[in-house]
Order: sequence, then C-alpha cells, then structure tokens
Amino acid sequence: MSCVLIVDDDADTRDSLREILTGEGFAVRVATSGNEVIDFLRGEEAPGVILLDDQMPRMTGGQVLDWMCMHPEFNQVPAVLVSGDLRPPRHQRAAAVLRKPFTIEELLEVARRFCEPDSKA
Repeated sequence: MSCVLIVDDDADTRDSLREILTGEGFAVRVATSGNEVIDFLRGEEAPGVILLDDQMPRMTGGQVLDWMCMHPEFNQVPAVLVSGDLRPPRHQRAAAVLRKPFTIEELLEVARRFCEPDSKA
C-alpha cells in the first residue's frame, strides 16, 4: 500500500496534515528532516507521494529533491514541494508545488492525484 510521507520540521504542521489526511483514509507516515526522508526511502516501500517542506534546517526540500535525482531508484517517487515562498519554484524536479497557506481541499487534491485513500474514515 502506498502512503503519503509528510516531511516537515514543525510538529504542529505535521500533526495537522496527518490528522486531515488520515481522516480522509490515507495511510500516512511522517519525517522531521531531509535525512529522515533518505532513511525512509532506503528502508521502506516507496511512498505514493512525499509532501516535502521546502524550508527545513540542515537539508532543505530542494536538497532532498537533488539527492533523489542522483539516485535513480528514487527518482520516480513524486515529491510535492510545500512552500510559503511566493517566488517561482526553484526546483524543477518537484511533481507539484503546494503554496502555504493552502486549503484542505488543495491538500486533498494533491494527495488524491498520487494516492488512493484506503477507506473513508
């Protein structure tokens, strides 16, 4: 079963996104940093989509995307860059960009584009 992998260094954001997505029946995993994404990808079944915060300490979302591009086994995993930056996206590898603040419907639309919910909760 594919899941949504939420990656954000802010606990409140992770918890809110997880609550919304699990409430709609999506399988959800979370990571707090770019390094945790890499560990997840190396050790778990690839997620259906990664919701990847662009601005994280130590390893930004763009740097995670760069790493994924250098590793062909992960290059096809869709990653949606979540960003509050109003400038055009800096990284062409992103499958989509979700601009903060976004609505619940925008979040669900992105999740449904790449994953099927298991069931309606």
